[in-house]
Amino acid sequence: MRKGLIITGLQNIWDKKFLPFLCRIPKSIVTEINGVKIRLIHYHLDGKGQFLPIDRNPSSVKLEKLYDGDEAEIVCFGHHHILHHFKTNNRLFINPGALGCNYKPIATYSTVLIKDNGSIDCNFKEVRYDNSEFLISYDRLQVPAKDSILNIFLWESTS
Repeated sequence: MRKGLIITGLQNIWDKKFLPFLCRIPKSIVTEINGVKIRLIHYHLDGKGQFLPIDRNPSSVKLEKLYDGDEAEIVCFGHHHILHHFKTNNRLFINPGALGCNYKPIATYSTVLIKDNGSIDCNFKEVRYDNSEFLISYDRLQVPAKDSILNIFLWESTS
């Protein structure tokens, strides 16, 4: 099994019965729309296929170097809950931010329209929502490590 998929520190709070399913999920998928290749990835991988640590100061230069030789013209990633939008001569890098895991009651997301001629139109949007029930549910459901999880979301969203 690819244990690298499991986030260190959280693996002990998950029900082990989900591990086989989680380990079968690909870490990266490449698809094509109207001739434009798109890489969908949770977060960037090293040469051994393991997730890299979060880069708190990403840049188009660093991302382009990381994906040098990659076939994708668009790289969609997440994990770091901060919205990122970088355009280089070779690629578009998109992290839409946090879809509901945010210190504010706002879900951010991105739409990408790839037209028949291959031109790309990318937009970022946000939707307000009432997150009080979500936060209350952490206590009601006795989520393991709830304080740590919520602090991670708060810290990542404000740093």
